[in-house]
Amino acid sequence: TLTIYGTDRDTVIVDGGTVSYVIDIQASDCHIHNLTVINGLTGSTDGFIRSVSNHGTLLADVYIGGVGSGGSHVYATRLITVRRLESVGATRGAYMRFATADGSTVEDSVVSAAHSVQDGGASIFVRNNTLDGIVVLVGASGCVVEGNDIRLTGGTAVWFYRNSHNNIFRNNTIRDSTRGVHISTDTADVPSNNTIYHNNFISNTIHAEDSGVDNVFDMGDPATGGQGGNYYDDYAGADRGDGIGDVPRATAGTAGSADNYPFMAQRGWNTYQWKRVIPMRELNKLLGV
Repeated sequence: TLTIYGTDRDTVIVDGGTVSYVIDIQASDCHIHNLTVINGLTGSTDGFIRSVSNHGTLLADVYIGGVGSGGSHVYATRLITVRRLESVGATRGAYMRFATADGSTVEDSVVSAAHSVQDGGASIFVRNNTLDGIVVLVGASGCVVEGNDIRLTGGTAVWFYRNSHNNIFRNNTIRDSTRGVHISTDTADVPSNNTIYHNNFISNTIHAEDSGVDNVFDMGDPATGGQGGNYYDDYAGADRGDGIGDVPRATAGTAGSADNYPFMAQRGWNTYQWKRVIPMRELNKLLGV
């Protein structure tokens, strides 16, 4: 393992002088901690830190920004873990490109970029981040996006795009955007079978728009063992007395999808009195029948 560990990211500064990649990782098991990277080239995929190693790259407590802060701040075509990154002003903050980046993680980071995270792999985790900029899932499958605060003033906060299937989007707050979640139509390969639940949609012009196929915005009726849907600050339906809206909330777009069990309060799933559904065989056993 090669480890580069700065003593203080405010004073340990790597200035790239506008080269294509300030730090170019091509070996396995490289760990970079606690430093600042500035002045990389600002092309569309050029950037500041590139990882094309076979596996095991870790970036932690790294700040990227300053002069020449466009381009891609973290560009990975292989497995990478990005933790506590602070990225300001990029075209792409964290860009996991190709299926060879499968299994990567971006967590506990603060990213302000046109594309805060762009995911093109499988089984990628994006969790517990503050993201000011669109999250793009293009060709993504089996990924989990959870626990994030996501916003993009004047744009789309989350975009499920071409060939994105079987992803889970949960426990996020999506706010202050023109469109919160957008699942687009694409004649080549329409996004499908994505699950969006337990999210807070706040102060978006359009909270959710679905033009894909078989995407769902709830996980069933909590009264019968399901997990319910999302919270929408514009939901106008009545409460049936348990914190779940009586009327499904229609989703914009051509798919005709809806959230059938919207929560009445932000993070209502944390306070809902969940009921356990006991199979008859187990009930009989408990009763000694």
